[in-house]
Amino acid sequence: MYVNAGDLDQYVTLQQRAAGNNAHGQAAGAWVNVFTNIRARVDTRPGADRFAAGLEHASSPVTFRIRKREGVHERMRVLWRGVVYEVVGQPVDVKGAGVAIDITAVAGLGDGA
Repeated sequence: MYVNAGDLDQYVTLQQRAAGNNAHGQAAGAWVNVFTNIRARVDTRPGADRFAAGLEHASSPVTFRIRKREGVHERMRVLWRGVVYEVVGQPVDVKGAGVAIDITAVAGLGDGA
């Protein structure tokens, strides 16, 4: 298994919250860049309506395939073309080969808290 460099034709940034909690125990830190200018293959799918916290939200599911890197997790968010995408679920090791990971994310569900 390898990743064809020609397929990685987009650039994304992965962010996570800086350390710290507010008085309610929720993450209070600002979003900081962890990995910048990462080459990625981006697969978009038709938008969908989702329900979260009793409210309807529009979302656009996207899968970002990047070369495997340590430290990528489900509490991150992805910036692509000026849009913030909240990571949904654990990043998946493509074919278990330890070469590439797929990150599924959606736009429009909140701030990734």
